[in-house]
Amino acid sequence: MVKVQGLIKHYEAESGEVQAVRGVDFEVPEGKFFTLLGPSGCGKTTTLRSVAGLEQIDDGEIEIDGRVVASVVRGVFVRPHQRDIGMVFQSYAIWPHMNVFENVAFPLRQMKKKKKLSRSVLKEKVKRALSLVHLDGLEERPAPQLSGGQQQRLALARAIVREPKVLLLDEPLSNLDAQLRAEMRFELKGLVKRLGITTLYVTHDQLEALTMSDQVAVMHGGKIVQVSSPQDLYRKPSNQFIAGFLGASNFFTGVVRGVEKGGQGSVVDIGVGQMLCNLPAGVKVGGKVVLAVRPEHFEVSRKKPEGAINVLKGKVASLLFLGDALDCHVEVGEQQIHVRAPASLGLQDGDDLFLMVPTEHCMTVECQEN
Repeated sequence: MVKVQGLIKHYEAESGEVQAVRGVDFEVPEGKFFTLLGPSGCGKTTTLRSVAGLEQIDDGEIEIDGRVVASVVRGVFVRPHQRDIGMVFQSYAIWPHMNVFENVAFPLRQMKKKKKLSRSVLKEKVKRALSLVHLDGLEERPAPQLSGGQQQRLALARAIVREPKVLLLDEPLSNLDAQLRAEMRFELKGLVKRLGITTLYVTHDQLEALTMSDQVAVMHGGKIVQVSSPQDLYRKPSNQFIAGFLGASNFFTGVVRGVEKGGQGSVVDIGVGQMLCNLPAGVKVGGKVVLAVRPEHFEVSRKKPEGAINVLKGKVASLLFLGDALDCHVEVGEQQIHVRAPASLGLQDGDDLFLMVPTEHCMTVECQEN
């Protein structure tokens, strides 16, 4: 388990003090995969480096497996090599002058004399780690002669060979090409699950966070702004920043005009039409709201759906062919809307079409009183 409370870290710069992390709190349950997600400069890597002991924190407390490893109030700071962690850096940081076997054996050879392993046990542990990452039979190969994906696996094997309590991963897939990156997402997720190791992962890639994590913490401006499961984070973003950062979204600023009869939802005037939405409790008539709709949540048709609600009429401004879908920008009044349409519609630039939004996919990401 990893527990972080009130973490603060700042740096001195020519322009003055820079607050990299501003009171971050989170907890990673034992055996879970927890991701810190956010844009560059949001503080996610600084947070990870603080957990690893590579940064001296300015305030707060960090606990690993029930042991306090950093606390300003208690005056505790445990050095990185004394924390029960394994870490994989973005650059992999493998030893170019060593072969595959020696790279993985290195952490075991650095253990204190009292914990020194026999040659046979060391060899067994290294071979097991290499087997877990599918590098069997490459023990004697020089590390620089490995492909990018193999080097990434080697870095993972070196991190897990000591069987640490916590695995820390700092954007380990960012240097791989798109296809290999997709393959490694499945491999890494499967490996962590098989080992049952508590994992703290850092990335700016939304797809990595959504596909690999048990829990995701979105960071912005040095703070955590939402912690949720990947599903809830995507379907129920707590604000406009998260809805825009985590996947694509269309935003509509509107005014609440009334409540539909039968309590089916609230009517919101968005300028280019009216939308029936389920708004949060407490939103009153006349209040302003910001709605978000994902491109894939629009139902697109050439003819106006009979009896449908939340229908907007527009014209295709531009489109990209994606194989099974069309990525379209549609002009509705003075607003341009991003839409994902089936390729079977055969749309062309300038075509008229209708967009329908199911009420359940009309998300409220901001509310303010009139």
